[in-house]
Amino acid sequence: MKVYFLLEDQKSFYIVLPYWLKHIAPGLHLSSGLMDMDEHSYLIESGFGYPQILLRMEETIETIQENEIDLDYFVVCYDTDEDTFDEMQKRETGFRAVFEKYDISYQPVIIPMTRCFETWLLGNRREYPQDVSDGFLAFNSFFDVSKHDPEKMSAPKDYTGSMSMYHYRYLQAMLKASPDGKHNYSKSSPRHVAEAGYYDELASRVNDTADLESFKRFHDFLYGLQSKL
Repeated sequence: MKVYFLLEDQKSFYIVLPYWLKHIAPGLHLSSGLMDMDEHSYLIESGFGYPQILLRMEETIETIQENEIDLDYFVVCYDTDEDTFDEMQKRETGFRAVFEKYDISYQPVIIPMTRCFETWLLGNRREYPQDVSDGFLAFNSFFDVSKHDPEKMSAPKDYTGSMSMYHYRYLQAMLKASPDGKHNYSKSSPRHVAEAGYYDELASRVNDTADLESFKRFHDFLYGLQSKL
């Protein structure tokens, strides 16, 4: 099996994904490049943001065809950011349209991250502070992600940053006040969230509730890989 992942950028998800794959699909190993992929390998590359990722998709698809690479899955993961539901649908249609331009033999998999990778990470109920301190009080008062779906959270009206940035700041504050111990989180050093136990808590939530719909699409895909190895 050969799986190619094209992520929107080279931030935290790019760093964490190999650790999660090692946990869920240990039969896959990381390849050094498209031309070096062999049986049961995967490759992760960046699309360098949106809309540049669309051009990177086309270039990669053409490389796969020109070199007759026997790929099984081409996976695209991207942030929905501030998109409305209609805008999300339109963007996903745009990704599918790129694949439809070519005669491909592998399966395209398109996974939105609503709103961003940090939104998924907010789904770990075990990390939610039991004692709401001053540093976390404003976040808790605005939206309790341990009780309500993180993908439904927006940002306060007076917040000057983007919705994704608010989710990022929320996660930082949550992990610093976590009952599991103080954890520092940054996009360049996600560390704690790459652990198998962190992933398992997210998986538990989507198995128990209807929350984190976009993460569930990702989770189901990974377990589908596991069953085929």
